[in-house]
Amino acid sequence: MWEPSDGYDARSGELRVQIKARKSWTTPEVNPAGRLGRFGRNKGYLFDVAMYIELDDNFNTAGLWRMGVDQVEALEEAEAAKRGLHVRTFRDQADRLD
Repeated sequence: MWEPSDGYDARSGELRVQIKARKSWTTPEVNPAGRLGRFGRNKGYLFDVAMYIELDDNFNTAGLWRMGVDQVEALEEAEAAKRGLHVRTFRDQADRLD
C-alpha cells in the first residue's frame, strides 16, 4: 500500500519499503554511473527494505532490485562523500527481482 512517511514510501503488512526510481530520457538505459538519492535520512534508516526501479521509455518497469536496510546503510556509510550510491553499486549488490 502506498503510504509515504518520513522514512519510507510504502508498506506491505509490517514491512516498510523505501523506493528509488530512475528513467533515462536521453539514452536507451539508465546511466550506471549516475547516483541515487541517499536512502538514509536525518532521522536514520526508518525502513526495512530498499527498492530500486528502472523504467523504460513508456514508464514500464525495466528492472527491479531489492536490498535490506543493513546492507544499504553499510554501503552508504562507506561512500567517501556521504553521497547517494551509484546505480551500478545498488544493482550489483542487490537482489534482482524480475
